[in-house]
Amino acid sequence: DIDITLPGNSKGNFRLNSTSGEIYTDLDFDAVETNGSKGPWRGKREFWGGTAASTMLNGGGVEFTVRSVSGDIFMRKAD
Repeated sequence: DIDITLPGNSKGNFRLNSTSGEIYTDLDFDAVETNGSKGPWRGKREFWGGTAASTMLNGGGVEFTVRSVSGDIFMRKAD
């Protein structure tokens, strides 16, 4: 598993990929492109295995790539 905690005001562009694990978050990403289709991420907190997502947080910024083969990815907002 990968567990990342960020301040809620962090800026960044995230590429998240999980082959058979799941992706969970409580961050308010601006938008998401998942497996080639675009849509809002806000309110959606869980993506099943086989997901490749490109997201932007607070207008974008530094680029991050997070990959997992069989573990889950947790993206958490710091209190």
